[in-house]
Amino acid sequence: MTKDKAARATGAHIAIVGHITQFELDRELGECEFFNGFGNRFLWPIVERAQILPDGGNLDQETFREYAEELADALSKAAKIGEMRRDYEAQALWRSVYGHLTADIPGLFGAITSRGAPQVLRISMILALSDGSSQIRLEHLRAALALWAYCFQSARHLFAYQPARD
Repeated sequence: MTKDKAARATGAHIAIVGHITQFELDRELGECEFFNGFGNRFLWPIVERAQILPDGGNLDQETFREYAEELADALSKAAKIGEMRRDYEAQALWRSVYGHLTADIPGLFGAITSRGAPQVLRISMILALSDGSSQIRLEHLRAALALWAYCFQSARHLFAYQPARD
């Protein structure tokens, strides 16, 4: 909600992509955000720039158009997919990792990583939908688990040894 004009999103999932320095993170994310369910709704990958590109990456218009067409096609197919399920192999893997994804981890690090299973589920669904598939296959789940593992280790680096905050 804005001060002068109300804006609402109902029935929507909202994605946020942002960046923050370690200093800002330490200063701005208070203990309340760890334990009230706010902080664990985010993935926390540590990223660094690979190149210095003052004028951008110079993506040519043809390549941009091809990417845009692929994205539009994937979104069109995804809009027609109803209920999604895992295939047999993905279901077997899911059952084997679920306990690990939902394990209780104490402290701030545990609070910030406590939604592992829902995060992996969402990522695997997005990957399946981007393939135009109504089934989450083994490759989608493995890729989602790999991304979660990276974000989990990043969160460990960011939060595991932090003292309690105000």
